[in-house]
Amino acid sequence: LGPTGGADNKKEFSIEFAIPEDASAGEHMFSVKAVSVNDPNGENSAVEKKIIFTVLRPDLEVSADIDLDPVSPFKGKVTHISVKVYNNGTTSASGFSVNLYIDDDLVDFRPVNGLAKGENTHLTPFEYVFEDTKEYTIKVLVDLIEGIKDKGNVTEIDEQNNEVSRTVEVIAPELQFDQDVLVSTGEGVEIIPGGEDRYDVMKDETYKIGVMVMNKGKAESKAVRVNLKVYYM
Repeated sequence: LGPTGGADNKKEFSIEFAIPEDASAGEHMFSVKAVSVNDPNGENSAVEKKIIFTVLRPDLEVSADIDLDPVSPFKGKVTHISVKVYNNGTTSASGFSVNLYIDDDLVDFRPVNGLAKGENTHLTPFEYVFEDTKEYTIKVLVDLIEGIKDKGNVTEIDEQNNEVSRTVEVIAPELQFDQDVLVSTGEGVEIIPGGEDRYDVMKDETYKIGVMVMNKGKAESKAVRVNLKVYYM
């Protein structure tokens, strides 16, 4: 560069740099120095300019509540499982998936094409049929970490807030017979005590059998049918 006042005393320089994939979100600083190669003082007389820049990242989170319909899942019936996904970061998120786990087994997923900052999306509910009356753990995980630098498909501000879980008890009716059986004939009513499995009958006589049915389960039985089978041996 020429001395001050000349036509060639200034020149534009351009320097390219790339933000590392693992750069944390927030403010960072870089500095630019101009050094004259023929200056005997070298670095000591270099002019320096510092610039603050901000790295923007999305931050995906799952709603704290996993909503169930019905609230108490019924054995053998479809349960709808609903969650919302939020982007609480400083920029948009590219495509990612939302995975559903039942007792740590992956059972379903929903793809999401992307999510703008500050937005949320209410996913189409998952459907699942619980087969046993017991307690299950339901977990929903957004942007599954694939084991590469502990990051998923989307590099986020916080990679540790991407899942939510809850436990739920699956219920069903539990029908049982009372031990005693009532047998009615034209001559009256007789009680067959519990534990006895023999009763003498007369040919061409009509008998009415009465049993007490109890529901000892945690779910309502909306319709109960009692069938009688007669076995001739």
